[in-house]
Formats: sequence, structure tokens, C-alpha cells
Amino acid sequence: MREKGLNIFQIKWIALILMVIDHMGSFLFPEIHVFRWIGRLSAPLFLFCLVQGIGHTGDKKKYLLRLYGFAVGTELLWILCDVCGLTVYGHTNIFGTFFVIAAVIFVIKRFRWYISVGILLLWQAVSIVLVLIMDVMNGIPETVQYLVVTATGNASLCDYGPLWVVMGVLMYHWRDDKKQVTIGYTGCCIALWILSVTAPFARVALWAEYYVPAFGGAANFCCVLLTGTNAIETMMGRAGLYFGDYQWLMIFSLPIMLFYNGKRGKSWKYFFYVFYPAHLVLLTVLTQVL
Repeated sequence: MREKGLNIFQIKWIALILMVIDHMGSFLFPEIHVFRWIGRLSAPLFLFCLVQGIGHTGDKKKYLLRLYGFAVGTELLWILCDVCGLTVYGHTNIFGTFFVIAAVIFVIKRFRWYISVGILLLWQAVSIVLVLIMDVMNGIPETVQYLVVTATGNASLCDYGPLWVVMGVLMYHWRDDKKQVTIGYTGCCIALWILSVTAPFARVALWAEYYVPAFGGAANFCCVLLTGTNAIETMMGRAGLYFGDYQWLMIFSLPIMLFYNGKRGKSWKYFFYVFYPAHLVLLTVLTQVL
């Protein structure tokens, strides 16, 4: 008898198809925005599968090391691609974000809250210092900087930024209650949309830079820590209220999450891990050939 709902394997396939559509739009058809609109559902679905996987894995250390290995391995692949003349757009690496989310969850679960806070603050402080050192040094290739960001698990500069790390941790705590998933995820989508549209951190940083130049650098640095981009890049990325800034379309991934039936389904775990960098390399080649 066929199971009702969707298992994790099926949701991963839906997310994978949506991801390919998204990246085809980004690489091959940037003028056709509908590809990117559809693709907004992909990352939240993979995030949903991640938190469910964390909740059900029997070997958390192995799970975390696998994420870390593919995160760093993907950055090394991007360096190899650059050497070969294939520059992957944006050096995208969702594994880095997922590793940070998983690591934060494991630390919170393992230690008391005050110890967890200390570990996380120290971890991010070390990563930020290393990034700042590279920023002031000359001659360090951008690919190497991306590698250090990923290898040190920098939550500010990973794909989607620190707010997605927070959302991932919250989704882990809601994972077993569909009502909480509905209310919480909807709230996260609304909050992210409001922050994206109003850009309060960038506005404060630009205000400080203009009116209090002595604090402008510090304000912009805080903007990077909170959003993953500096103030000017944040403001330039705000092209409109709705379809200019269409990340809010991620809310439509919620019905798929609610169809989850609590089953794992087939594994194929390494297929999904390998497919991610492989399809990006293929799309990069097609972009340069066509």
C-alpha cells in the first residue's frame, strides 16, 4: 500500500529539480525571472531535509564530518575550476551553510546554554579574525578567501548569511510539530522579507558612515556580520518590493514540508551531495560554451 504524503527522499528530489531550474535561470537564462522565482523553494526544502536528518541520524559526528568534507571539498573544486579557467558564479556553496547550521545545533544539544554560547562566540570570533587578516593582506586569491570562510565555518559570510543559520536552528526545534513548523516558518519568511525590503542594518551603516565617519567602518562591519553583505551591496540588491526582491517566494515551500510523512525513504545520500557541485560545473561549462 502506497504511503500517504512525502518522505525525505521524495522531498529531496523535488528540491533538487527546483534547484536545477533555479540555477539554469541564473546561469543560462538570467533574463527569464520565472526560473529564479520557482527556485526560491529549493533551499528551504533542502534545509528542511537537513534538520530532519540531524534529528534522526544515529551518528551525529559522522553526519557533521560528511557535511564539512563536502563543504571544503566543494571549495577546493572551485579552486581547481578557476585554475582551469572555469569560474563558478558566486562560488556558491550551500554545504558551508548547512555545516554551520548542523554544528550550531550539535553544540547547543551537547552543552549547557552558557557553555554553548561561549563556544559559538569563540568559534565565530576566530573565524572573523582570520577573515579580517586576509582582508588586509595583499595578493590572497579570492578563491582562497572563500576556502578559509568555509573551512572555518563563518556564519556571517556563508551562503544566505547568518539569518538563515538562525532559521535553520529554529526549524530543527520545530521539526516534530507541523503547527509549529507552519507558524514558525511563516514568521521567519515574513521577518526575512521585512528585513530584506527595509534593510535596517544597511541603512544604519550608511547613516553612520555619512554622519559619524569615525564609526562608519565599525557600523559597516556589523552590517556584514548580521546580513552577510556590506551596506552598499545590500542596498544595490534591493531592486523592488515584490518581484525585484523575490526571496519571499520561499513561503510556497511550506505546503511541501507539511506533506512530510515522517519517513526517510530511500537514501542515495551521496548522489545528492555529489550532484550539487557537479551540476554547477556543468552549467558553468555550458555558460562559457554557448
